[in-house]
Order: sequence, then C-alpha cells, then structure tokens
Amino acid sequence: MTIAGRVQLEVDGRIVAAALAAGGGPTLPVRLHAAERMLANQLVTKSLLKEVHSVVMNEFQAIADDYASVHYRKMTAANLLVSEIYQAWRKGGDCHVGQP
Repeated sequence: MTIAGRVQLEVDGRIVAAALAAGGGPTLPVRLHAAERMLANQLVTKSLLKEVHSVVMNEFQAIADDYASVHYRKMTAANLLVSEIYQAWRKGGDCHVGQP
C-alpha cells in the first residue's frame, strides 16, 4: 500500500486543508475526495477519525492480487491515513505523508 497526503492544522486542531491519496499493488493511486471533504474545516477528534476511516474504506476502490485482498488493502489504507492524521494532531502540527 502507498498513501500520500497533506493535512494542514490550525493551532486549535481545526483542519484548514486536506489532500489524501491511496494506491498500491495493481491499484493506481487516486485522490480520496470524499474523505477530504469530510475533514474540511473540522476539529480533529477521535470520533471524526473513526468516520474518516469508514469513508476511506468505502471510497477507496482497491484491487486484489495474489498477495492481498481488497479488504486488506482498504483497511491498510484507512489505518495508515488515520494514524498519520492522529499523530499530527497529537503533535500539534501539519501532516505530510509521501508526496500528494
């Protein structure tokens, strides 16, 4: 799995802008626009991150191959993206993963 993203946070934890993408294996990288829209102008909370996880699971159209199932790829992408946003929020800074 490959993820890329940029999430800009205000000091209070509000998301100013988000650009997220996922891909990997036979799946070409794609932007996750629904997840980006969900994050826009929201305060980061654990409940928001749970919702974003669900949106990524639904939005990301992964392709299975001999090494990983569709569910595994979706779960991995959602876990990685949410984890990076959570870490940035806890540290009080922006989140940059890969090259969006």
